[in-house]
Amino acid sequence: MLLNRPFQIYETELENQPQFSKFKDWCSSLKLYSSQKIGESETDKELFCGLLKFGLAIYKWPPPPNTFAVSFSGADLNHGYFSGHPKNNPENFLIRVYIVKATNLRSIEYCGKSDPYVVVSCGKRHLGNRTDYQSCTVNPIFGK
Repeated sequence: MLLNRPFQIYETELENQPQFSKFKDWCSSLKLYSSQKIGESETDKELFCGLLKFGLAIYKWPPPPNTFAVSFSGADLNHGYFSGHPKNNPENFLIRVYIVKATNLRSIEYCGKSDPYVVVSCGKRHLGNRTDYQSCTVNPIFGK
């Protein structure tokens, strides 16, 4: 059932919308770079490749006697900082990686082109084939 109310599509993340008071989830965000930053803003922007969202809490355990320790959200720390979150037990997952295309790859050949190929690693598993490459391009299309 659709309501007769208009809906809003935002051009940026909801965290950047003033009406949501910059709400945040319980994770922190860490910027990931493809190599070490050099301190030049334009170059560092090019090295940016993604965000890692994580939660980390370091606190003295056990708390001192006669102390009622709570997290910022008010959770009792006697049950652990992340007690309200899913357990951190090992789980089995099916991971699907779709690599469709790459754009503006850095050339390593004198002709200004590359022969890119895809290798995906997860733990000790490595999938990919160096012989299955795209010839002489810096904008390969892998998914067809």
